[in-house]
Amino acid sequence: MDDLNLSQILGKRAQLGFVVRDLEANLKLWTEIFKVGPFVLFEESLGNRKFIHRNKQSDVRFSVALSYVGDLQIELMSPLTDAPSPYSEFLNQGNEGLHHVGFWPRDYEASCRSLISVGFSEVSSILTQEGEKSISYFEGPKALGTMIELVPMTEERVKYFAEIQELTRRWNGDKGVLRFKNRTEFLQSVENDVVNNIKQ
Repeated sequence: MDDLNLSQILGKRAQLGFVVRDLEANLKLWTEIFKVGPFVLFEESLGNRKFIHRNKQSDVRFSVALSYVGDLQIELMSPLTDAPSPYSEFLNQGNEGLHHVGFWPRDYEASCRSLISVGFSEVSSILTQEGEKSISYFEGPKALGTMIELVPMTEERVKYFAEIQELTRRWNGDKGVLRFKNRTEFLQSVENDVVNNIKQ
């Protein structure tokens, strides 16, 4: 097997992804106790994409909330159904909390190949309507303790990640959770200045 140079293939940006049973309680924990926020909540995160889990399409639905601590993205995820997914597997095994470490490599496909070359296996992926991979989850050595998530940085993703990070930089402690149906609705709110008061 080839050696794996994490610094070269995974990129400089990272995310800590937490899978939780009670999303509302965890949002309160992060915003009120940890003073991290605001979180941007996407109530139906999958949208029109397809979820593939262990080589089969799943009708899983889930909510995602994103915020930042400096340049580190914090993601809270909660499945809305018991359909097969890495999230439901995690919870059904009695786990809760840190589920994956996410990376945004410059060359997504090359990074996926590199992980596979050293023994990681792709467990799940999310596909766009055009069939392109939008997210991949990998299992690795048990000693790692978490999955690895790789995410290709599309133009839309770069934009809404930057907007969310900017919100956290200017957050004054009010409105700890901003709720949207999906990413498109969030970006429309940015264009329409709906969330501008949070940026002041």
